[in-house]
This record gives sequence, C-alpha cells and structure tokens, in this order.
Amino acid sequence: MATSNFSVSIQLFIDTNRKKVLFAEAGKDFVDLLFGLLSLSDGAVIKLLSGHGMVRCLDKIYGSLENLSPKYTLPNLDKNILLLHPCVEEGYVRDFTYMVMDDLEVKPLSTVSILDVLIKSGVKDVGKLDVVVVHLGWQEGVELLRGSLLSNTNLTGLFLGEEVLPTILLVKLMGNDNKCKATAVYFLDSTC
Repeated sequence: MATSNFSVSIQLFIDTNRKKVLFAEAGKDFVDLLFGLLSLSDGAVIKLLSGHGMVRCLDKIYGSLENLSPKYTLPNLDKNILLLHPCVEEGYVRDFTYMVMDDLEVKPLSTVSILDVLIKSGVKDVGKLDVVVVHLGWQEGVELLRGSLLSNTNLTGLFLGEEVLPTILLVKLMGNDNKCKATAVYFLDSTC
C-alpha cells in the first residue's frame, strides 16, 4: 500500500449530545482497509506502530531481523515474508455501501440498520446529529490500527479526539516467602 497517495472518504454520523460517532457510512475502500488490518502479519503491525508507543521491545526484534545480513539467515529465508504480509489487490468486499460502527463492526448499510442504531443509542431527534465527511490518509489508517488494539471507540477517538486509553493494571502474586510467584498484566477498558 503506497503511503503517499492513499486516501479514502467516509461520512460520520455524530451524536452531538454525547459527542460520539454513532456510525460511519463507508464504501468498499474503507471496509477493505479495515479487513486488511486482519491480514497484516505481526511484523507489519510492529513496523506500522513503531514510534507510536505501542510495541516497546517488539520494534527492536523487527529492526534486528530487518537489518540482519543475509549471511546470518537460512538460505531459503525471505525476510520480507516474515516482516510484511502481501497485500490483497482486489480487496475483500463487493462495491456496496457499508455501516461501520464506532467499535469498527461492519455491516451492510440499510434503513433498518440505521433505525436500529438510532433506537439503541437513544437518539430521539435526528436533527441533533451532525453528518461530516472526513478523509483518511495513511496516518489515519495507522491510527485506526493502533486504536483497534486499545479502544472500543475508534472512530470517536480518531475524529473527535475523545480517545479512551486503557488503564494498565499490574498484579503480582506474592508467596509466603515474599517472592513473586506470578505476574499478570490486565488492560482495563474504561468504556466497559
């Protein structure tokens, strides 16, 4: 995917009372972008998120392999296959209009699906909704990837600046001898 000329537009439906994106109306290009995130290898994700405070030591592993001379790797190893996953040129979905929820759930757009979202969201006055067209470039695509790992309010966080980051809870289980027996890290999403 070329970083310089990538661009896609979506239409956001924003609940102005709650300052939340209810859903986005999107075409094939945006849905292909979202589904394409699932096909990325771990190496591609690490490369995309390096420098965004997300990958900590994994970016060191990625860089090590990327910079390792071929004289140290097995002869049949193609580092590019390990580091990056090949793109699917034709995409993943048919040319149709889709509804993309704030948590990035995708479904075909229909009158019924719109009414369902409005009812479930408690919107009583559709006149209070803002409809905004936004354009996504390469950087916004990377931010969607990052947000998808951290939050259930991806579109709101990206376009309204209401990013909700998880709280990290570190739990150490101590034994009777005051030595650490186990450590667990939990990511608590404050949207729950």
